[in-house]
Amino acid sequence: MSPNTTQSLILAARIILSLSMVAFGATLLVVGKLTVAKHSVKGTAARVIGGVLIVGSALFFLYQPRGFFHQYTLLIQVLVLMATLIALWIIAEKPAAHKPLPAATHIQQSGPDEPSYRLHLRLQKDGSGLLVVNASTILHLNPSAAEYAMHMMKGTAPEEAAKAIAQRYNVNKDTALKDYSEFRDRIQTLIHTPDLDPVTFLGFDRITPHSKELTAPLRLDCALTYRLPAGTQAEYAPTKRVDRELTTDEWNTIMDKAWSAGIPHLTFTGGEPTLRDDLPALIAHAEKNGQVCGLLTDGLKLANPEYLQTLLQTGLDHILFILSQKSPKHGKWKRP
Repeated sequence: MSPNTTQSLILAARIILSLSMVAFGATLLVVGKLTVAKHSVKGTAARVIGGVLIVGSALFFLYQPRGFFHQYTLLIQVLVLMATLIALWIIAEKPAAHKPLPAATHIQQSGPDEPSYRLHLRLQKDGSGLLVVNASTILHLNPSAAEYAMHMMKGTAPEEAAKAIAQRYNVNKDTALKDYSEFRDRIQTLIHTPDLDPVTFLGFDRITPHSKELTAPLRLDCALTYRLPAGTQAEYAPTKRVDRELTTDEWNTIMDKAWSAGIPHLTFTGGEPTLRDDLPALIAHAEKNGQVCGLLTDGLKLANPEYLQTLLQTGLDHILFILSQKSPKHGKWKRP
């Protein structure tokens, strides 16, 4: 290849490279933002680098150096462009360098000297979380908020929690500490204030019910028996579809599997569940797992104070009463 041909090719490469640098720099200067995958540079830094690229490429193309610099002008331009890209990479906002927290279920229960409450946190595979407050309020949390909730429930010191958050999500530690403190205060307010709307009063984003995919149900209803109190019309229980009642061990296995799947809430129903002699033992097993436990009953057997105290002491959290009416025609109690 002749020297003239080589020089022509080098000049063409310089022109193409200079125009490319000008176009790249102009984009940064005008738009003020560059995003590649999940990495982004924006604002003043992007515009300054864009201006430097435009000025530098113009000088390289217009200035005709001699000697060493003339011979390696193209190489110097390439090195300048590479240095610019490296600078962009260094100052770019990067996604979290760490993997999300492992999927798990965490529980926190009130101490003996506190008002009664219970929190369940279900961490998803993608790092997001589902926080259930007193089995009644459900909060869908993004990965950072889910980690805030986990540290709060584990009793992690605020400084230590902020350090972990800052490292995982590449944010300023002071910002992480401020956000963690605000999140913890809002959750505490939600726990200790009855009937508080988390959207109106605490600024949590509202999620349309059933719009988020759940990895497991939020509650499991357990029909312990289809037996009914004496005098109740038999058609109110589907006894023909049930060959036998499950044993205590079988229900314990079901509760354990439900807990392993992340189901925080159980409700014992029937028939009339208080007709099961092992009801206190089943409630105690749910309490041992850490599950919120409710009872759907006609309440007749709860008129016995000793029996009621037994259920409450074994871990019963709430009671739903079935209101019955007396039929004037038959003089018997029936379910509506």
